[in-house]
Amino acid sequence: MTHRDYTKVEQLKQLFLDELMKARGIKCIAYQKAGIGKTKFFEWQREDIAFSEAINEIEEKWLDVAENKLMDLIAIGDRAALMFYLKAKGRHRGYK
Repeated sequence: MTHRDYTKVEQLKQLFLDELMKARGIKCIAYQKAGIGKTKFFEWQREDIAFSEAINEIEEKWLDVAENKLMDLIAIGDRAALMFYLKAKGRHRGYK
């Protein structure tokens, strides 16, 4: 791979990461918006540890956002949110 090819690939990876953030961590939206094929995306994810870690960081950020929203709902007494939380986090106490 030439330096130019490497630079182009790195630019596409960064474009994907930018789109992934905009897409709130949804990969299929991000690689479509970035113009990257599904096969190429999974190849990069498998072969490039830094790229894979960057994806995980973005996904974790959006998971944090979702958890915060869930806690906001619990704080205002949303019964469905409370039950979901107990089923997810309270399994060891018998919630199923």
